[in-house]
Amino acid sequence: MWQGAWSPDGSMLATCGNEKGVRLWETATFKAAGSIDSSVDLECLTASTSGRLAIGGERSTLLLAGFPGSSAADNERQEVQSGTAWLGRYFNLGTVSFSPDGQLLAAGEQGAGLRLLRLDATEGAVVSRQFPDTVTAVAYAPDGRTLAVGLADGTLGTISTEAVHNPGLQLQLTAILNGESFPSNRETPLLPALQPSVVAVVPAISGNEIPPGVHQLTLELSAEFPGAADPQSYRLYSAEQTPINAESAFLLPTEVAVRGRRVMLTLPGASPEQDSAFSSERRWKVHTGSITSLAFSADGTTLYSVGSDGRVCFSTLSVVQPLQHVADDVYECSPWGRDSVLLTGAGVEGAQFRTGRIQQGRPVIKPSDLPRRLPPPMLDELVWCNADRSRAAWFQPQSASSRVQLIEKNQQTQQQHTVWLSAEHERARGVAGDIGGRRWLLLIETLPDSQESTTEPRIEWRLWDETAGRYLWTSPSTGQGQFQLTPDNRWLLKLNSPEVIIRDVQTGRRCATKNLLTEVSGVCYLPQLQAFAAAHSDRRIRLYRCADASLISTIPVTGETLADLAVSPDGNTLLGITRGGSLKAWNSQTLLPTLSLTLPAHDLFSLHIDPSGNAAWITDESGHCSVLSFAP
Repeated sequence: MWQGAWSPDGSMLATCGNEKGVRLWETATFKAAGSIDSSVDLECLTASTSGRLAIGGERSTLLLAGFPGSSAADNERQEVQSGTAWLGRYFNLGTVSFSPDGQLLAAGEQGAGLRLLRLDATEGAVVSRQFPDTVTAVAYAPDGRTLAVGLADGTLGTISTEAVHNPGLQLQLTAILNGESFPSNRETPLLPALQPSVVAVVPAISGNEIPPGVHQLTLELSAEFPGAADPQSYRLYSAEQTPINAESAFLLPTEVAVRGRRVMLTLPGASPEQDSAFSSERRWKVHTGSITSLAFSADGTTLYSVGSDGRVCFSTLSVVQPLQHVADDVYECSPWGRDSVLLTGAGVEGAQFRTGRIQQGRPVIKPSDLPRRLPPPMLDELVWCNADRSRAAWFQPQSASSRVQLIEKNQQTQQQHTVWLSAEHERARGVAGDIGGRRWLLLIETLPDSQESTTEPRIEWRLWDETAGRYLWTSPSTGQGQFQLTPDNRWLLKLNSPEVIIRDVQTGRRCATKNLLTEVSGVCYLPQLQAFAAAHSDRRIRLYRCADASLISTIPVTGETLADLAVSPDGNTLLGITRGGSLKAWNSQTLLPTLSLTLPAHDLFSLHIDPSGNAAWITDESGHCSVLSFAP
């Protein structure tokens, strides 16, 4: 026996196995109650809340019937084979699932395809979707708005099904076009190969101009067209399988369906969101083997999966809210205490600092009381606060002098005092913070004694003991990349692409990653591993041990190169963004991908996960700052 399904009242069980038919059993007596015959071997079945049965089998065969005594018992038994209006490809159906209202049926094919079928609609087929591996399990959420899909490689994904009800998404193909505008040549016949047989076009078009908003075009053909004699015949082609190309037509459809004398062309939309009913797709790796079964919890927040690896896993689902624009003129977003972020910009009067915080699920932006007048160059590296934001510090030019001082302010008493004062010919480049015991990690540049000197400026990291009034150690610094002090005040990470430099803040000892001749665009600290992750331009995330900069592991990145990298507050999730607008996530323990989203944004360069763990702050090269929120 492969699968079973209960009748709505639980009085009967339907089972199927590797045989031609479905067996029905009375649950009270465990006796056979009948059977439903089929012409092919059946492999999967499901039942709707009304008692309707859908059984999938070989050669894309779908058997439709009903439990005796149920409201669906009067439905005529149907056996729909490949080549008819619903399917049209020769692959075995391996999994089926009804939506809660019984209107949609999800059918997964062993040829890696997924079909959403509207069984009672005239055209039957609703949406097609191709996956990188065989679809082995499907399940609808209780509200019917989400479909979970399990693959043979152990990948689990969720898909929004709301868009499949929109007109024009009736026959979406697997290779969905990406919304590019195609040239329209009015002198070119619409479809030269079909033009002699076309007797009508719905909706009507003038020449080669397609009306705006039209997603499907139907051509009515003459009786001489092959197949016209059989009005029930149905053939489905991808655009790649037809002679339709840029030379034969200005319109490149995503799919061509031929039913009798009608040819239905699914047209590319004006944007990727219009092209795909699956724009809200998410995927993550759960099992090492094939996923064999899926089920949602009653409230729809948890998804349970069973795999051939012998494990039962559950995934807590979060809802991704739309990307929300919150601020302009922001060129850096950095941690500010344990519950906020610091948004750094530059105005006509000097530095512009604002703090951002997620309160009751909403981003709140407030002005900061940090000073506007700061020495160059990098404003966000010249300020600091502790975890509870009770202390803040910043570099400030000393009046009537070329010297710079580090000022600390007690936010509760509003009192200020000088922590450090530069010597002549010294310039402050950054403050990493107080590592404990009033010891401050400072980045200082020493300038030549005179303008005529040929000596190059010297940049050093120094650990300043405020109590003793002396440096505990100094260490040369190279490069112009940004730095970060790890939250445990143990390591200093400095981006010096194509390397990353790590310092032990207690001793000043430094080590560097191997120069792989690739640009490094983002670095983040992984406290559980005492390691850090670096995003490289060869589409790899590499994990390095902080103690000696040795390579621990590598994570491949599909698609674009990452522009920045961040880690969740609990250290369990790595997040990366690309300049093109993709957001990706990985489990930092298993190193497996857990999320992939396409955001309606581009030219992204900075990513920071909110301390709450329920939002991500994202900035682009134009200074726009946005928040992507995740419902807990």
